[in-house]
Amino acid sequence: MTTTVEAIYEQGKLVLPQPLSLPEHAHVRVTIESDLPLDAEQDSPELEAELLKAADGPFATYSAAALRDACEKVIKAKRG
Repeated sequence: MTTTVEAIYEQGKLVLPQPLSLPEHAHVRVTIESDLPLDAEQDSPELEAELLKAADGPFATYSAAALRDACEKVIKAKRG
């Protein structure tokens, strides 16, 4: 069974708006999908490497250098 639910992260726990129709102590797999933007200062080097690999992939519209330049411009603009 696959179900998508919204939740709010509060005090270290995911809070659901209503109970789920699962038996007590049921094991589930959770995938976190956040609306928060990436923070280039804090996000992992591994994530950056994966993004750059995708930029160099067979379906890339822009070169890796062009994407790096665009990312740097956005970071500079956000910093002010």
